[in-house]
Amino acid sequence: MTLPRFSLRLLLLAVAVLCAWLAWERSVVTKRQAFRRNCNGSSQFVFTTEASWQSRMPSSRLAGAVIPPRKTVSWVRELLGDEAIQSIAIDPSVREDDAATAGRLFPEANIYRMRIFIPATPQIDAPLRIDVPVG
Repeated sequence: MTLPRFSLRLLLLAVAVLCAWLAWERSVVTKRQAFRRNCNGSSQFVFTTEASWQSRMPSSRLAGAVIPPRKTVSWVRELLGDEAIQSIAIDPSVREDDAATAGRLFPEANIYRMRIFIPATPQIDAPLRIDVPVG
């Protein structure tokens, strides 16, 4: 049995195609990370990663529980630093093209348009004042 022979030109072409594909995957990961970083301080987008969603989901053994499937990204994107986004909550005040950008960058995510309320957290170290009636 003879092994197939390949030319050096074919090997270089295969390596070039592989590098182009990896560069494209890296650019997708970079765009996704930049979008999340830009929206991080905003109260208009709430990203739920697959890992945090999985930790909050009830057990599948609950009777009648319908658990949506886990969202994933390819193992190559995970190696490049990407993570799966389970859902994105987008405030209705967000422009439609920004919401469309989120949908295009995160095709695996369920996208919801809803009013987002960020609860005010009291300061823990603030003194507690209690008024007690005297007399």
